[in-house]
Amino acid sequence: TVAGELRELCRKQPTTFNLKDADASQFRDCLPNQLKKQGYETQAIHGAMSVMYDRSSWYPKAGFEHIRFFEQLPNAGVCRAFSGRCDVKLIPEIKNQLLASDRSFVYWMTLSTHAPYDDTLFIQGLDCTALKIKEKSETCHNYKLQYQFFSALSQLIDDPGMKGVEIYVAGDHSPPIFNLGDNFFSFK
Repeated sequence: TVAGELRELCRKQPTTFNLKDADASQFRDCLPNQLKKQGYETQAIHGAMSVMYDRSSWYPKAGFEHIRFFEQLPNAGVCRAFSGRCDVKLIPEIKNQLLASDRSFVYWMTLSTHAPYDDTLFIQGLDCTALKIKEKSETCHNYKLQYQFFSALSQLIDDPGMKGVEIYVAGDHSPPIFNLGDNFFSFK
């Protein structure tokens, strides 16, 4: 995950994930730092604990001025992935951050679609059986969580207040499926 973050935010490929003591100069060309120089308010939000992968240390070096982690998001429930905050419950926070300034860059590192997959859903609608995927499989749980996330994201995008906001979605790695018999090859 951190490798994907550094790839997308900083165009870097890490040789270590111990970033706590990394020199700030290594992050000067990261996108948040570049945007901050252009007058953007830079914000990051992630539902995991701030100490996970030293994000509380390297996010500020990358240029994030306002950062919210598990500890600062008590109203977003707790979902199974890393016992972190539920992405769908963070949508109001994301919207507030996006609308906080005319020049706002909000980086949202999602969490809920990661293994171990939660089987508690806030948004229903995906039928695994219709997709020929075993109903109780890890793949089914992942698909349902992806459906939930993209449904919530599309509702956010459809909000009239979001007019003019650009949203980019990038993946960090393929879904972890521990039981290869659980339709692992459904992913392309």
